[in-house]
Amino acid sequence: MGKPSASKLALLHGKKVVTRKPPRWPLIDSEVTRAVAAALKNESLSPLTGGLPAKLEKAFARFHKAKHAIMVNGGTAALHLALAACGVEPGDEVITSPYSWGATTGCILHQNAIPVFADIHPETLCLDPRRIEQWVGPKTRAIVVVHIYGMPADMGAIVQVARKHDLAVVEDCSQATGARLRGRLLGTFGHVGAFSLQASKNLTAGEGGMFLTNDPSIYQRALLFGTHPVRMQAELKDKNLLPYIDSLGFNFRPHPLGAAIALAQLRHLNTWIRNKTRNFNHLFRQTAGIAELHGAEFIRKNKGTVHGFHMVPVKITHPELRQLPRSAIVEALRREGVPVGGYVGTPIPLRPRFRDLFFYGRGCPWTCRHSLRLPDYSPGNWPVAERLCEKGEVLIYGNHYRLDLKLMDQYAAAFHKLAENVEPLRRYAARRGAR
Repeated sequence: MGKPSASKLALLHGKKVVTRKPPRWPLIDSEVTRAVAAALKNESLSPLTGGLPAKLEKAFARFHKAKHAIMVNGGTAALHLALAACGVEPGDEVITSPYSWGATTGCILHQNAIPVFADIHPETLCLDPRRIEQWVGPKTRAIVVVHIYGMPADMGAIVQVARKHDLAVVEDCSQATGARLRGRLLGTFGHVGAFSLQASKNLTAGEGGMFLTNDPSIYQRALLFGTHPVRMQAELKDKNLLPYIDSLGFNFRPHPLGAAIALAQLRHLNTWIRNKTRNFNHLFRQTAGIAELHGAEFIRKNKGTVHGFHMVPVKITHPELRQLPRSAIVEALRREGVPVGGYVGTPIPLRPRFRDLFFYGRGCPWTCRHSLRLPDYSPGNWPVAERLCEKGEVLIYGNHYRLDLKLMDQYAAAFHKLAENVEPLRRYAARRGAR
């Protein structure tokens, strides 16, 4: 049960403590293979409307108690579609997190809009509602909130800021399918929820994404922007949009075999999330005083809040381990058999694209005649995100959807082993010049 071990670190030629393996993901079992085989035999492989993608859309919307869903070919496409449907135009500014996968910001650039970054909260690692308002300007049109690693952002406070300034809210739920805030599924707080169904995600189609909204006008604009003309003809009701039905829009159509995979798995999603919650609650009870989940305090204070655990961000709380380079901690845990590593690495606005204003070329969209200003992308503007990336991230990888408390005990034993070997680990880090 995660009892301390005084043995030598595996990093220093000791025996590793983790011998069990996390379950293989994505789960391609007989249920999935039967669904794909049936689709190959009975379904169109390129449905222009209806078919398996439509069945998944209905099931996904029903799961979230939402009105409209559109399956697309990726989470990036879902985010792009979301901004377009919310009316973001060239030169508009969109506030988002500096701490995420690039698609959270890329969707803004794809729409010829200008990314503006607000800092993250040190507890949740999600967009900090207290830091948003300072970045609102006359051209601000929307906020893209990322529920990083499956951790729910403080949507109540964020929506309040958005309403005050009449801003659209897009939830990037790529890593958070099935997660909840105060009992309510993520993706239903903002104007649009955007989801990824990529192979590593909580619900997978291999590749794919989902667009979710309760707003009929936003849904109509999304149909025009990202679906096939046949579907537009079938579903568009807005008379102002009908003249623009053509084949000039983005081709965001998904593959129906991906829909077959996701449909087979959707019924199991709640069980998988419960299992992951039980697994990691057990782990962090065993590592009290050494490590805890980033966001644990927020979850405790907000009853009914459920982490999606796409990845598990670990906060080192042990006083002496906290002083060691994160790279040394990650390496030591990895050698013990815990699947750990980093993720973001460098905050998005501090990357070369923003230094050189290089995306479409010739400085666009920043130098577009529609833009009003060049945001300040200088270091120091996002101290929480910058400090986290500088110190280094500790993330547990893998989809632990199968209940395995013995595996969690072994993970816990690895953390205890590090705590008992602080001095050898410190000397190792010093020799290696670890950061």
